[in-house]
Amino acid sequence: MTNEKSNLLIQMECMLFFEENQYAMETVSSISMRIGRRPEDIALVLNQLTVLNVVDVFGEGDSAIYCYRIPDVQSDVIIK
Repeated sequence: MTNEKSNLLIQMECMLFFEENQYAMETVSSISMRIGRRPEDIALVLNQLTVLNVVDVFGEGDSAIYCYRIPDVQSDVIIK
């Protein structure tokens, strides 16, 4: 599998993890253990997901905590 395809697969796995665990607050190490991927790969993907506003990050380095960013949903429905 090419590096780009592998990266996309890990990105999807991370997004699925956070979608299924919306209130999880995890480190790179803990996510890598849960998903079964190398921490280096998880760190790269989490940085990408942070830029895309899919996850939030608190802190830096090995102790940084990542959590799902629940999307803002706008509606044109007016409730009376």
